[in-house]
Formats: sequence, C-alpha cells, structure tokens
Amino acid sequence: MWKILLVEDKVFVRRKLIQWDLFGYTVSGEASNGREALESMAEDMPDLVITDIMMPGMDGIKLLRNARSNELISRFVMLNCMNEFKYAQQALEYGTSGYILKLSMSMQSMQDILAKVAKELTAANEQRQQVLSQKFNVFYKQILDRIKADRLEEEALPGEVHGVRD
Repeated sequence: MWKILLVEDKVFVRRKLIQWDLFGYTVSGEASNGREALESMAEDMPDLVITDIMMPGMDGIKLLRNARSNELISRFVMLNCMNEFKYAQQALEYGTSGYILKLSMSMQSMQDILAKVAKELTAANEQRQQVLSQKFNVFYKQILDRIKADRLEEEALPGEVHGVRD
C-alpha cells in the first residue's frame, strides 16, 4: 500500500470518508499546516501528500517548494477552494501530480487522481529498482574480479607448496 499524508487545517475535511485502501493507499499521517507536514514527511516519508493550498503558517505551495528543496520525493496533490490560475501554475512549477478544486471535487475525480499517482509511483519504483539492480551488478562484478585477481596472485607466489612456503 502507498502511504498518504493528509495536510489540511480543517479537521472535518481531513476526516472526509474516503476509503483509501480501496485505491491502494493508507493514511500514515495528518497535519494541520505545512510546518507540521514537513516534519512528518522527514520522519515518515509518505508516498503521496494531499495538501490544501490555503493554510495558516506554511501554505501548501511553500510546503511543496520546501519538500523539493529538501529532496523529499513524495508526490503531491494540491487542493484549493479558489479557482486561481497562479496557484495551479506554482504547483505545476514545483512538480505536483495533481490539482483539484475542492468545490468541484467528486469521488470520481479523487479516484482518477489516485490512480494516476499510483501509476507514477509504480513507474518510479520500477526505475529505482532497475538502477539499484544495475549498480548491484557492477559492484558484484568488481568483487568477483577482485577475488579472481587475488587467487591468481596467490597461485603465482614462488616456492609455495601445499600452502607452506620454503
């Protein structure tokens, strides 16, 4: 299951009845502002952060920007109650996976965005596994080459018979 961090200053919105597990997700944490969320992200490393944009303290755009500058790789879905292009533009600039207007949010739109993000997460994991596998293979070959070189070196030592030197 993919882990979600819900970031919203209004508790009743965070408690909205969405059956996350039906979409392959589990809520691993909640935060009421960007500062709390950033701390939680550093500890828990959620796969997806669903955050409101308009919050006191650190808003959702600043949270996204700080997460990216701290090299946190969580995906983001931004929620906003206002249809303002500048917020969507800023969110896209920092690499959000989705942007949903709260007033027009439906179960179908949430399901669609969760499916999209799940595909992104799966592709990113496959890519990381491929890179790690390639690195492992290089490392493994280096170790085998070193073992072979050590054996050849041992065999080339003069005067050694049955493990005993002259």
